[in-house]
Amino acid sequence: MNDAQELGTAFTDRVLIRPRQSPDLVDLVNSVCQLVGRRLPYDDARTIDIGTDAEHLIFVILDGLGSQMLAEYAPSDSWLNTHMRESIISVFPSTTPVALTSLSTGLPPAIHGINGWWTWLDAIENPVTVFHNEVALNKASLFESMPALTELYDWDPILPLSNRDNLCFLPDNLIRSTYSDHAFFGVERIGFQSFDELPTILPESIKSKTRPTYSYVYTANPDTLAHRDGPGATVSDSIAQIDQVMHSLVTQLTAKHLNFKIIVTADHGHLAIDEHLTLEPDSYLMSYLDSPPFGDMRMHYWVCNPAVSNEFIEEFKNQYGDKFYLLRTQEALDMNLFGDSNPKAEILSRFGDFVSIAKGATALRYGGYPGQESFLRMKSHHSGLTADEMLVPLILCEN
Repeated sequence: MNDAQELGTAFTDRVLIRPRQSPDLVDLVNSVCQLVGRRLPYDDARTIDIGTDAEHLIFVILDGLGSQMLAEYAPSDSWLNTHMRESIISVFPSTTPVALTSLSTGLPPAIHGINGWWTWLDAIENPVTVFHNEVALNKASLFESMPALTELYDWDPILPLSNRDNLCFLPDNLIRSTYSDHAFFGVERIGFQSFDELPTILPESIKSKTRPTYSYVYTANPDTLAHRDGPGATVSDSIAQIDQVMHSLVTQLTAKHLNFKIIVTADHGHLAIDEHLTLEPDSYLMSYLDSPPFGDMRMHYWVCNPAVSNEFIEEFKNQYGDKFYLLRTQEALDMNLFGDSNPKAEILSRFGDFVSIAKGATALRYGGYPGQESFLRMKSHHSGLTADEMLVPLILCEN
């Protein structure tokens, strides 16, 4: 079997999770749009039964809290587990810029075009670090190239919803980021230093509104802690804190006699890494490439010189064939790995010529990108197709 066939077998055997095989984050966002009477952003979305509308809709994203992590580190009688409806699937790659853009647009990565921590831009013919708005290789600001910024943010957010007052609750350091300015343009943004503040600031904010509200809430934990410490006591403590915050939020909303529905999910899960590999800039493999690999740590896009593509395949398999599948990009698209088999023509270059996907618990990073030391310290990663990374909770609570 070739690698595409082996990957298909891994899907069939449930060793890995096939994107779009069951309801996912794209379907969830489209279901919320249907609930509030907004046109569905994605024609091929499947709707999820999330119940009836409420005067105050609250959509909460807990970064990195996959279903497997929740099951392992939260007690069965916790607020999160008590209100968990089911597991749904993240998008692929299962990483924050990709998933948050799907949650902001209701579209799969193949359509919105943000397809990795590092994404290729034609305007500068280089990968960029999405959230940092920087060229990946040298950290040059994209504000020096407005065509590149325009290309990076060539997607339409679903907010604000026209029939509601829209609010966004984010950590203070994200309130005025370039990404937030685009995703939440025209939305009232409220910052917090600690997630513990949410039960106070959110009910007070929505109670003052005269129209129905839609609140978008994001917290960076447990993701930040999982990267740093790996799954364990620190992550368990973070989940316990989140659980208490959500319980207190419901208590405060109820005390103020507000009619609400809370929808909680995550952008991705986490997988403890057993091996960190580095592709050095002077590696023989690089001689076959027209660009450093981009994407993320557990999946990558490769732009290859067409004249030596067979040699590239052979060398890749020699170095990494036991750790990663290698598919031609068209094979990956035909398998619908990025949520749609027909990307927009203007973003097709972002998927390179080849796609590599981790088989087990290995991470691989190009050593020429700044930040190599922090990569080697990280205990846990995501962006692959394991259940730990791809399954996220759908949690519902209403009064």
